[in-house]
Amino acid sequence: MQRQEYKFFVTREDVGLISNLLKPLMYLDRNCKNHKPYTITSIYFDSPQDEDLFDKLNGIRFREKYRIRYYNDARKKAKFEVKRKIEYSVEKLSIDLNFDEQNSILAGDYSCLKKHAEFEYIAYKMNFKCYKPKAVVRYDRLAFTLPFNNIRVTLDLNIRSTGFYSGHIEGSCLAGKLIMPVGYEVLEVKFLGEFPDYLKNLL
Repeated sequence: MQRQEYKFFVTREDVGLISNLLKPLMYLDRNCKNHKPYTITSIYFDSPQDEDLFDKLNGIRFREKYRIRYYNDARKKAKFEVKRKIEYSVEKLSIDLNFDEQNSILAGDYSCLKKHAEFEYIAYKMNFKCYKPKAVVRYDRLAFTLPFNNIRVTLDLNIRSTGFYSGHIEGSCLAGKLIMPVGYEVLEVKFLGEFPDYLKNLL
């Protein structure tokens, strides 16, 4: 899946306004039960030198990042994801992980990734470069979708982070502190092909 992704700071006061403007025009993501945000937890991996982090900070045009991600604390439905930046497009590949595979990867054993052809080189790379879980990012997402061009507009709220300091995963993932500038949240726009002018003008 290759698409364009754009992120913007929005004030916390504008979150309700944006949500109310989008509700008549887009579908609320099915994960937003009772019109409430759902929680995303991502565990990011990196080398001892934080190579992936510095690739992002330096604006490298082709780069990758690796993470385990799950929703609403349901670790049994976790995924291993590769997010690849190619010039101005973003490609995301993911595979399902069972509980044992998650624990193996967190312990530095990436062999389970070799079962998937597109992930085999990643297993070798992560092993060779001594990748480890480095950081946990959690936030609450209110997501709106359209059934064409893979269009998504999301409001990511209460973004918090911590280092992955514990072999006991819940201890690391449930800790964390807010990392956004005071009074701001993140609006993200994602799409394939064209983004509708009426939504662009509205936003």
